[in-house]
Amino acid sequence: LYILGSGPLTGRLTLLDRDAVDTSNLNRSPLFTVADALESRKKTEVGKAFLDGLGISNEVVDGTWRQHGEQLSRRSFDAWVSLTNEDSAW
Repeated sequence: LYILGSGPLTGRLTLLDRDAVDTSNLNRSPLFTVADALESRKKTEVGKAFLDGLGISNEVVDGTWRQHGEQLSRRSFDAWVSLTNEDSAW
């Protein structure tokens, strides 16, 4: 998500994840801060704020691919970028 924000991006993104930011996320994503981890902010909430700041249209779906995948896969899309790793969603 952080890398997507570094280039020109148009369209609408849907962010899907069930997790909150944890200290273990801080070493692999410059998107998350210590404050996010201490406040247990949802990853989707942090991602939405980041994309909103870039003027990129987005929506949040909290949960897992198993819960929402069928509904989301029926939508028109150009590409999928999976940020989740549960239930073999990669």
